Amino acid sequence: MCSSDLTAATFDQPSSSDLRWTERYWYSGHRVPGGDIIFDIGLGHYANRNVMDGFAGVTVGSTQYNFRASRRLHGKTQPALDPRVGPLRFEIVEGMRTHRVVLEPNDSGIAFDLRFTATTEGAQELQSFRRRLSRVEEDLTRMSQFARWEGWLEVAGIRYEIRPEEWWGQRDHSWGVRSEMQTDFARPPMQTHKDFLWMWCMYQFEDFGLCLFTKERATGSNLYLSDRKSVV
Repeated sequence: MCSSDLTAATFDQPSSSDLRWTERYWYSGHRVPGGDIIFDIGLGHYANRNVMDGFAGVTVGSTQYNFRASRRLHGKTQPALDPRVGPLRFEIVEGMRTHRVVLEPNDSGIAFDLRFTATTEGAQELQSFRRRLSRVEEDLTRMSQFARWEGWLEVAGIRYEIRPEEWWGQRDHSWGVRSEMQTDFARPPMQTHKDFLWMWCMYQFEDFGLCLFTKERATGSNLYLSDRKSVV
């Protein structure tokens, strides 16, 4: 877990007390050159809301299966920074290199034991900082990374063997104050939802990967643009 800015506090105490302060891990995996299965897995840490949540989603053909869970951070049975939410747990086997993600059997029909092994260094995007009037609207940093997957995945009673030569993947790790899509008139400032382009993409090839994130209000007028190349 990370704090968004330099701070004398420990990792369980972000430098900002803003309720929107968020830290998230996101993973995705898919067959190469192509196939009919894709999975996404995530963990969210909301220190100022006393919440940790997690999810897993698998699409097979045109059918999607979902798992969602949440817990209190400062509960009686788990340490605040323990990356487990119900039957879903995350393990850092080797920092910035190998992660293990496990979902034990549950009612969703999804279970897995997967190992993420990075093939590139992490690529840090440009910090996204924006004010609306005098209020900080967003102050966010993201790191992206490419990898191969290994292990097994079970969906609706069917077990799939996940081999690194067939399954590519990617992840991101983001932290900071996120903009909030707010429509409650009792809690200003209100969102106006003006037209805009928002595009975040990760492209992976045999020997390199590309990360692209752009935001525009008008064609050619960037609010934010970050692009990174990672070499295998």
